[in-house]
Amino acid sequence: KAFPLQYLNIALHLRVVNAVMSSRSLITIIATCLAIIFTATVLRRQLAADFESTASDSASQLVSKRILSTKFATYGNSSLTPRRLITFNHSESTHRPLDSSLTANPVALIKCANQTRCIQPILQLKKTYKVYYCKKVSHGVRFFFLIKEGLLHHPNIILVSTPEAADVIVYLPESAAWGKTECNKPEYLSKLLILDEGDGPSLFDTGEKEQQKLYFKRSYVRRRDGIFQSYMGYVKRTDILPMSYTIADAYVSNMFTLQAKRDIEILCTLRASKHDPARSRVSQWVAEYAKARGVKGALDKPVNGASRTVISTGYFDSMHRAQIIVTANPSGWEGDFRLCESLASGALIFADQMYVPRPYPLIHDKHFVVYDNNNKTDLFEKLDAYRKDKALARRVALNGYIHAMRFHRAANLIDYVFRTLHMKELLQAEGKEGLLASATTTTVATTIPTIGMLSHGYTDTGYHMRLKALELKKGSLP
Repeated sequence: KAFPLQYLNIALHLRVVNAVMSSRSLITIIATCLAIIFTATVLRRQLAADFESTASDSASQLVSKRILSTKFATYGNSSLTPRRLITFNHSESTHRPLDSSLTANPVALIKCANQTRCIQPILQLKKTYKVYYCKKVSHGVRFFFLIKEGLLHHPNIILVSTPEAADVIVYLPESAAWGKTECNKPEYLSKLLILDEGDGPSLFDTGEKEQQKLYFKRSYVRRRDGIFQSYMGYVKRTDILPMSYTIADAYVSNMFTLQAKRDIEILCTLRASKHDPARSRVSQWVAEYAKARGVKGALDKPVNGASRTVISTGYFDSMHRAQIIVTANPSGWEGDFRLCESLASGALIFADQMYVPRPYPLIHDKHFVVYDNNNKTDLFEKLDAYRKDKALARRVALNGYIHAMRFHRAANLIDYVFRTLHMKELLQAEGKEGLLASATTTTVATTIPTIGMLSHGYTDTGYHMRLKALELKKGSLP
């Protein structure tokens, strides 16, 4: 199944040459060529089916991984005043079933021998786009291959080989400096769609007057020591929209491991660092908890030290053996690959509070467990509760896994970006794009319905997510 098609082509070409060189009979040569063409067709179809069934194209296989320490250490009394949880439960975003996969029996889904194929991402995009993807010339390896996977897997995206042939040019500032990318020509600017995964608040600027189609930014909130401070100032702009990381298919095991067969009861994937105090204290709290409760099977040593550009089998093996995974966002910003890797494992996920609205949000106590990263007692009590109620833990873990596999994969991220773009284009054609800005001044009660009337049937677009952030900013934050 892993036999590359280019090697098959080479083998077939050599077979033709050998036939020609070893025979002077024209009939023999023609017969050999026809046989090779038939064999190649059969093999190509089989290989294509195998590649599809294992979801193992080169893009997803090259998605890199963070290999993080789980070393446990003691920590002092850190129980502080609890903070109220915010749950992004978008009532207007309830997705109508698009196919039978939404109503499929969860037990049947997890028994499937190929999880990425049996649990299909739920997509909305109605328009087909020809897309040119700018080459990677610097950092941002994991995100680059995540986006490439999404572009390859989305049925309404056609990748083209030149910017001139594209409707849209997708550019990642963190993966290619503007001065080095082939996408920096002035005539390309009107086609540009920017996906900025940078941690900081700064925005990429082409330096030209003509603006890009849309700009999506991962860093959408300010945090200090893991505590939410505010939304970025560009939350007020209709052309800068929020974006979150998603699961890569390479994170997902072909076979789902049931909770009862997982031998690591609690896994913490956070590396203690003086530069990341929030994660450090959470890691230390989990160590304290494991020691105080006598937890059996708690992982208490580094998984391994693989690089960021390869799949780490040891790291992911540990995650797929874990019943509970405790993770946290970085101290200074929100959004990381650890949460996505954890969700793909099928474990029960504990994560700290997040404030960047995302489409089809993960809901506390339904898809995962939200804890206060500044309150040790809160974490301990929730770990106690879920370890005691095994049935609830299994249900939340399974719900979270299937929800993430349907709505938070690479293809889902591409769908989110391009359905937002399509909605913008439809409003521009009707002369109604300006209503997006006026919708932000409505009351909290009418904000989402207003944008809903403009969305042409799309839900959970970048505009919806931005307005949800504005709604929270107006007064419902703790």
